[in-house]
Amino acid sequence: MMGCAKKILVLLLLYSSLAYGDSARKLTWQSVEGAAGYYIEIMDSGDNISAAETVTGNSYDIIRLQPGEYRFRVSTVNVLGQRGQSTDWIKFTVEKLFLPELKSVSRSQLVASHSNRNIVIRGVNFKVSSRFLLRGEGREIEISDVDVRSDNEAVISFKPEKSDPGRYDLVVINRGDVESVLKDAIVIVKPEEAETVFFIAGFYSVNMPAGDFPQYFGTSFTGGGLFIQTPVPGSGYDNIMVEAELDAARYSNTPDTKPCSLTYVTFGLGIDYLFHVDFVPAEFIFKFITGPSYTILKLDESSTGKVKSSIDWFAMISAGVRYFPDENFFIEPSYSIKTVFYTGIFFLDSRVSFACGTRL
Repeated sequence: MMGCAKKILVLLLLYSSLAYGDSARKLTWQSVEGAAGYYIEIMDSGDNISAAETVTGNSYDIIRLQPGEYRFRVSTVNVLGQRGQSTDWIKFTVEKLFLPELKSVSRSQLVASHSNRNIVIRGVNFKVSSRFLLRGEGREIEISDVDVRSDNEAVISFKPEKSDPGRYDLVVINRGDVESVLKDAIVIVKPEEAETVFFIAGFYSVNMPAGDFPQYFGTSFTGGGLFIQTPVPGSGYDNIMVEAELDAARYSNTPDTKPCSLTYVTFGLGIDYLFHVDFVPAEFIFKFITGPSYTILKLDESSTGKVKSSIDWFAMISAGVRYFPDENFFIEPSYSIKTVFYTGIFFLDSRVSFACGTRL
């Protein structure tokens, strides 16, 4: 009577049964000539009868069943209401089909041959099993580095190939091959065509003198500055950036010395190296910065005429972690060691800083 497989997968739409045909939510079987109807029995995984009734057609609507494992069997019914021999029990599974919806993507331009990171996609019904891909130029490109943070947000990182430039639709596909498409959402460009990206931030710092200086100056809690960064244009490297930084700190004397202070302001240019962390939206960042330093030294703050100032050179190395709570805003704790090359002596200090900034 029935030539169907022993296990059937039945999918239920969570929101709209109109999106698919009735066969997506019905059990069907082969018609039997001369049958006036069919008697169907459905049993759940706990051997409880979920349904038992006679139907006139060769299908049964299971939209009322809750997700789970089931079995069913069918027998013919003649015009007198008598049932014939039943089929064997046949297994099937009822699952909810979550219909996804794409609403926005935080960055529409991706750069070929570069690691484009922390791209936030927003929508509805994102699942851990959801697949994200780009569709266009006559092909589909799967995006494998995806962090589904919630039903409404996913973060992707993607490094297009040199041959990928073009305009693409962004696609999300859930179980059951239901998908949502955001038309013309992404354009992949060559590095020389990419828009310039800037990172700008302000920071607070605690500076600690080193070498001979702790004999005269205590730890400085009065420090801070600004920096701006941008990728090296046309370099082909997405993890190397140039930086300009303005930094200031003021040191006061230790309790056992005469009243005195040292204030310096530095302006430096340097190179940053970024190392991306795969499992969180963060990067390790390493810096080397050098440039001029303007220093004001007051030998005795209670007296006049004892102020010295000079312009010297400095060099600094730094290491930190940049974390992105969202697609643009970042926080960055770091540790730095700086040397100011005064005439005949080095001024050393170490700095712990905390920066907050944004990508422009």
